Amino acid sequence: GATNVLTVGIEDGADLTVDLSSLVSDGSETVVTGAGINVVTGSGTTADPYVITATEVDGSVTNEVNTSFAVNAGNLEITDSNGTLSVPLASLGTDDQDIDVLTLNGATNVLTVGIEDGADLTVDLSSLVSDGSETVVTGAGINVVTGSGTTADPYVITATEVDGSVTNEVNTSFAVNAGNLEITDSNGTLSVPLASLGTDDQDIDVLTLNGATNVLTVGIEDGADLTVNLSGLADDDDVSVTNTIAGNRIATISEPGVAAVDIDETVTSLSQNTTTGVISYTDEDGGAAETANVVSTDSDNQISVGTDGGAYLNIPTIYSTGKINGNGTAASIYGATVSRINEGDYQVTFSTALANANYIIQLSILDCNGDCPGNTTANFDAPGITYYDQQTSGFKVNIGDSDNGAKAKDDIDLEFMFTAIKLP
Repeated sequence: GATNVLTVGIEDGADLTVDLSSLVSDGSETVVTGAGINVVTGSGTTADPYVITATEVDGSVTNEVNTSFAVNAGNLEITDSNGTLSVPLASLGTDDQDIDVLTLNGATNVLTVGIEDGADLTVDLSSLVSDGSETVVTGAGINVVTGSGTTADPYVITATEVDGSVTNEVNTSFAVNAGNLEITDSNGTLSVPLASLGTDDQDIDVLTLNGATNVLTVGIEDGADLTVNLSGLADDDDVSVTNTIAGNRIATISEPGVAAVDIDETVTSLSQNTTTGVISYTDEDGGAAETANVVSTDSDNQISVGTDGGAYLNIPTIYSTGKINGNGTAASIYGATVSRINEGDYQVTFSTALANANYIIQLSILDCNGDCPGNTTANFDAPGITYYDQQTSGFKVNIGDSDNGAKAKDDIDLEFMFTAIKLP
């Protein structure tokens, strides 16, 4: 890169080089020429780059922008320095729509409102649902009304046909035919041109329910909002609560027009006598208490009742135990650690100190088959093991051999086992 020399080498051949400095460009080989309002200066190199300068020919940088965009006398107008252009609003069409879906799901109490060519919206009216008896239906003329209006006993309106026919007043057809909307009954067919109905493409832009007043507001795009008071649906004073019982209150039900009623649950109990350990259970039907013994009353039972009523085994227990190698390391150990003090002497230290030093110590040593190690050239065959310095935190062990009393005791390192027993 510094010399611009290209080196080419072929396998098993001599390398060749070529100087490419003549091919290196500095930017000046690119020609930039100004035209119109543009003037170009510089040579195009890194040290002297091209600079393109444009001059505003009319002296203003704002006289090409739009200055107005508004509706004027039925036209949409846009204005700049060259004048005003307009288009009649009538050419843009209209956006008149009808609500084409208004349904209430009786199972979920969800009201769905849909607008022609628009998206449907929903609102949950469950809080307003009643049982129907608050609506009063009165028969008149040929109509007779029976029932109370509830689901179990709905209103039934029975009418007596005065001319002997129940079909000659009904519509038999309602359809679109050749651009007309036609309705037909026994008296003939009436029609209206669809063109005279116009178009109505709009969206619903307001659908709200005022929880305090129970007023539903529905608003359509570019139209006036309408409201309907749904308070009549909120009349649910027919609710009643029966078969109540005495017990622990778990909830209270309250409805408008109905006195609040507590919902209670029956009571069960479970207790224990901390002296005898006996557990007593009383079920919710109020019958005799049932009992369960925690501790057996058998004469040879070793378990007693503790201060909290639970079972307590009050017998001697192994507090610590272990198998120790002659070098003072533990082959296996529980509740303590061991270290070798010197030849034949070992320290057993409890993991947790006892309250007193009146625990039982049991010791045993490995049978060395008449050839026990000693610290002289003679081998002894009658080793013994003893404990000393018994403390709450542990004790010491000594192992030695006196050759059946023939010589002074000689301390030796030998495998041993220990057990510390804690009394009640």
